[in-house]
Amino acid sequence: MVDFSALATWLTAGGSVALVITLVVLVYQMRQNTRAVEQELAMALMGDLTSPSFADRRHHLHHTVARFRGKAPTDTWEGFDDTKDDFEARSFAYKYELIGLLVKRKTLDYGFVRDVLQWSVVADWRDFAPLDAHLKARFGAQISEWQHFAELAARIRNDLKARERPPAGAA
Repeated sequence: MVDFSALATWLTAGGSVALVITLVVLVYQMRQNTRAVEQELAMALMGDLTSPSFADRRHHLHHTVARFRGKAPTDTWEGFDDTKDDFEARSFAYKYELIGLLVKRKTLDYGFVRDVLQWSVVADWRDFAPLDAHLKARFGAQISEWQHFAELAARIRNDLKARERPPAGAA
């Protein structure tokens, strides 16, 4: 005679094992899909850096911020907030913010980004930093909304400066 209770126990245990394996495979597949989407985004962002519109947007950022920031720390940025120039400058900075975030998450290789962007990310952060300070003050924020942009620029600047220094003991 067949012991159906033992058979049911084995089937239940087998079903549980199959469910766990299915969940592990599903989580792994979701992570792989997320990684693929991030890599596609990363490559699209890097591709944008060579487009003619990117050069136009860099030029616009530089001249817009220079026009509004003035020289005194108490400048009001009068006439700038919530204008098309304001939104364009922030939109431009978000490209670098995303690149910095993708480098931090190791979706983009830092060495590759450093070698491609070199001083451009450093110069663009230098130009954007006064607007970043204004926006932090305006919104009462302690942390920059573009902290990954700032970190990426600082890291690249430090690496490039280190390359320029002669090795210790070199004459």
